[in-house]
Amino acid sequence: MKYLKQTLQVLFCTLLCLMTSCDLTKEVNKELQFTGNAFSQNRTTISGVSIKKNGKKIAYSDEKGIFKLDGRNVAEGDVLLFEKDGYVTVSRIFKKNLKLNIFMKNRDKFVTINPEKEQKLAFKSGIRLNIPKNAFTLNNKPYSGKVQIAATYFDDARQIDLISAPSLFIAQDRKSRKLIPLQTFGVSEIVAVTPNNEKLELRKETGIEIILPRREAETPDRVNFYSLNTTTGYWNLESNLKRNNRNQLIGVVTTVNSAWNADKPCAAELVCIKLKVVYQNGDPGCGVGATGLSYQGFDGIYAPDQNNEVQFLVCPDSAIELGACFLVCCGPGVPPTD
Repeated sequence: MKYLKQTLQVLFCTLLCLMTSCDLTKEVNKELQFTGNAFSQNRTTISGVSIKKNGKKIAYSDEKGIFKLDGRNVAEGDVLLFEKDGYVTVSRIFKKNLKLNIFMKNRDKFVTINPEKEQKLAFKSGIRLNIPKNAFTLNNKPYSGKVQIAATYFDDARQIDLISAPSLFIAQDRKSRKLIPLQTFGVSEIVAVTPNNEKLELRKETGIEIILPRREAETPDRVNFYSLNTTTGYWNLESNLKRNNRNQLIGVVTTVNSAWNADKPCAAELVCIKLKVVYQNGDPGCGVGATGLSYQGFDGIYAPDQNNEVQFLVCPDSAIELGACFLVCCGPGVPPTD
């Protein structure tokens, strides 16, 4: 993994000594304002990004891609959605020390289909969809008009795709509510709308077969298939994907206008790592993040607190790489796209 780094020393003895439980207490923030930035994958700023909480817009990015959140309206654990036409929607769980530098991927071009006929679609990204006839509804009523379909793929081998994915790579068990770290094998967003941009649904007990692109690395025979729960900000287990003889993953999506994640847990639970940062040449105002080396995952960029300590969630018993001052320092810095 490549990082844009500043001089920063991490005390690894402190890292080992301070493994603990992250403080996820949900409380109203005393700070008056939190500032963030919206970027495209090619490092340009994005204006007009809507930031929503519980379906209500609470902020938007200005002409410089900067947005400001009123601290009285956001609390630890709130789920924020970042939306703009032409880009894949991004979900983030608000934390006071999370650097709100949001990278967004361009949504792939729409294809127009007649839903009264079975459709076999192949997209530029490599995603293939097999759509049964009469699969869509609008406001829970059968829909037979033209349908616009877009399928956007996030390659697990590209760091910029991991960073700009629809959500961080953490699942939540529906019953126990336990958080589970994920090793991703690729993420997709499937959008289906009318020509007037009205969101469609899939007819009950109807699914769309999805075939994810061939992977360079060997794919397991079976992996889990998760949908993104935009209410909680975590991934929910839905079904399984199977590998074919071309090293592709095949499964079924049961919702549209949603994101889907091919994963397997890299451990039974997350571990919180707390570490102390020592600056050799003064604090440059940067954040610290961890990207998996023995698994494909990313938990965001975090700012040190008043004690120069940072805490974040990672997969236990795994190899991770710590990076500083990428995405957050000195303008819209971002690792290379490949």
